[in-house]
Amino acid sequence: MTSIRDIAKITGVSPASVSRILNNDPTFHINEAARGRVIEISRKLNYNKANKKRGPKQPDSSLSVTLVMRSGNMREFNTPYFLNMHKGIDEEAKKWHLRVEQPFKLDDPDKN
Repeated sequence: MTSIRDIAKITGVSPASVSRILNNDPTFHINEAARGRVIEISRKLNYNKANKKRGPKQPDSSLSVTLVMRSGNMREFNTPYFLNMHKGIDEEAKKWHLRVEQPFKLDDPDKN
C-alpha cells in the first residue's frame, strides 16, 4: 500500500508537501512541475487517502488501556461525569482496537 512518504521519496519533495498537494491546499505554493510529478506518481501508484486510517489494522490482544477507577463501580457509574468518561474511553478504545482493562480500584483493600 502506497504512503505519502513513498510518493515523497520518488518525487523528491517532502511528505508535508505531498500531503498539501494531494489535499489541494490553496495556501501552498510549489512549482507546477513538482505538483504535476506528485499527482502523476500518486495516480500511478494508486494512492488513496481513504485507505490511510490510523491505528492497528487488526485487533491485537497485546494492546490495551488500563483504567484504574477511583472507587467502586456503582459509585462511578451512577455519577454522570464518570459514566460519560468511561463511555468515551470505551468508544475510543474500540476505534483503535484496544482492550480496556480494569485491574483494580483505588479503594480496593488488597491494593492499599
